[in-house]
Amino acid sequence: VAVMVGTPRSAQGVCSVVFFPLLFLSGVVFPIDVFPAPLQALACWLPGYRVSGLLASAWVEGQVFDWWSLTYVIVVLIIVMFTAKWLLARREDV
Repeated sequence: VAVMVGTPRSAQGVCSVVFFPLLFLSGVVFPIDVFPAPLQALACWLPGYRVSGLLASAWVEGQVFDWWSLTYVIVVLIIVMFTAKWLLARREDV
């Protein structure tokens, strides 16, 4: 996000706008079972939902480790890393 906006203040605002919906839809703050079906479907594709599933297997006894979530998180991290690298290479002031 910092690569795409001009100043640190702008990055802070944009990150807040992005972070809080991702946090609330991840299932960490509220269970997603109470959300409408379209929001539940969206929440399952968000990285925060997958990370919370990975952490649940470490915190909650009897939870099965979710290899699909680990694969998903690794793929998203790789995509974000290469996207950030590409965006940084395009900036002229860096």
